[in-house]
Amino acid sequence: MMLVSGREVAQHGLPHHDTLFLWTNGRRWVDQQWLAQLAYYGLHVAGGVRLVLIANTFFVVGAAAIAFTFARLRGASPRAIFLIAVLL
Repeated sequence: MMLVSGREVAQHGLPHHDTLFLWTNGRRWVDQQWLAQLAYYGLHVAGGVRLVLIANTFFVVGAAAIAFTFARLRGASPRAIFLIAVLL
């Protein structure tokens, strides 16, 4: 859905009503994820699904690294961080 929505934003601009789901077709709605959808669609156009997967992996690992770094800076023990990482 992310790529389809991104294609719609790229081709037609920001949507003001839902056209992708049957049960909400035509209802007024604000697409709050339009920028991410457009970015993922651009990655797909540039490098296909492989580039989208690589970028998504980079974002997830980067977000986890930032979260773990800040948790450590705020005093979390390495053991607590490890346990949280295992549970996620």
